[in-house]
Amino acid sequence: MTFDNKVELHKVKELFPSARLVLRIRVDDSGSVCQLGLKFGCEVSDARSLLLLAKELGLNIVGVSFHVGSNSRNPSSFSKAIEEARLVFDHGLELGFNMELLDIGGGYPGDKGFQTLFDEIAATITASLNLQHFPEEEGVQVISGVQVISEPGRFFVSSSFTLYTTVIAKREVILADDSVKTMYYLNDGVYGSFNCTVFDHAKPVPFALHCREDDLRPCSLWGPTCDSMDMIEEDAMLPELQVGDWVVFENMGAYTLCASSNF
Repeated sequence: MTFDNKVELHKVKELFPSARLVLRIRVDDSGSVCQLGLKFGCEVSDARSLLLLAKELGLNIVGVSFHVGSNSRNPSSFSKAIEEARLVFDHGLELGFNMELLDIGGGYPGDKGFQTLFDEIAATITASLNLQHFPEEEGVQVISGVQVISEPGRFFVSSSFTLYTTVIAKREVILADDSVKTMYYLNDGVYGSFNCTVFDHAKPVPFALHCREDDLRPCSLWGPTCDSMDMIEEDAMLPELQVGDWVVFENMGAYTLCASSNF
């Protein structure tokens, strides 16, 4: 069970004093697409005081967790976070806690084309754990029996789903320079699978199925609802489409259907 403040510790003491607790620390998540530090995690500088309070309350602290933000683009964020986690581990050991769990969170990219970045992140984590801060050999103080876990949900599911939508309506708009821009209305939108554009800061890339791609034209893509917020892409380039044509989006496995509504 994770905690990051004094109120939570007192609540655990009252309701579940035998819980195995993990202190969540706030780390640098500026290299991620979705930053989580505003909501969860204590400052590393406050960690010792929370551990002291846990000691006074007779609670059981077993480890540390962190999250560098979802869809991370910066491998060094993980190495810095592991370094700070080791500092908190040492505070816990000094206070007599059996520190045995390290949760390094998630945020690993899983889109097609991001394999190289994922490999860089994995190599950074491995080096930071095994060679620097949680080594199995002599050098830095060795902590035996530490279980390292992670939360690689996005990595597993992001590229596992491809979304096929159909054009249900269209209209052409004459712009100020007399050029034409087509509005295509699809059978899915931001209240459905494309909620990821709002909550996950995703930028799905469309392509037309069974249409020539050598005559691309400016267009915008919209969902099926009456809400003008239901816009999937304001500036897309697609060949001319007709009602019934298919528009395809790859990398639609993460944070899409799970947060959709029936509106």
